[in-house]
Amino acid sequence: MMTSAINRTARSFTFVELLIVIAIIGILSAMVIPNLKVAQSNFELDSFVKDIYYLAKYLQVSAASRSRIYRLDIEQDSGKTYFSAKYKNNAAEFIPLSGRFKKIYTMPLSTEISSVEPPDRANIFFYPDASIDNTTIIFKNKSGKEMALVLSSTGTAIQIK
Repeated sequence: MMTSAINRTARSFTFVELLIVIAIIGILSAMVIPNLKVAQSNFELDSFVKDIYYLAKYLQVSAASRSRIYRLDIEQDSGKTYFSAKYKNNAAEFIPLSGRFKKIYTMPLSTEISSVEPPDRANIFFYPDASIDNTTIIFKNKSGKEMALVLSSTGTAIQIK
């Protein structure tokens, strides 16, 4: 009987050991959680800029293949920034796209536009000859990471820097 009592106590943890494990977990989580927030903010910025990049590429190709003028609109409302795409129909009106790229892209709250060159540009035009209005939009998130979307008519390049 003595051996079964010894084996039972040898397999269990003491209260002090449990407190040490809980303290270690608390310290590790205090170090990891801020890094997770920064990583999430960086992921949101990266994902959003890539979405706008692919939208701009689509508008450029569509303008050239369909011989229409397309427009990327940057709108601000209630502290939020939206990007949307439209095309010019025969009646010279700009109509929202249909299909996959019809959605309105809402910029994440952790991201802001730090500058636009030329200043105060709210519309970027894509022309049937595949040229684009020269524009640079610099996005910045709360953790300080910056990404630039550069649309250049020279060489009809659209780049993320």
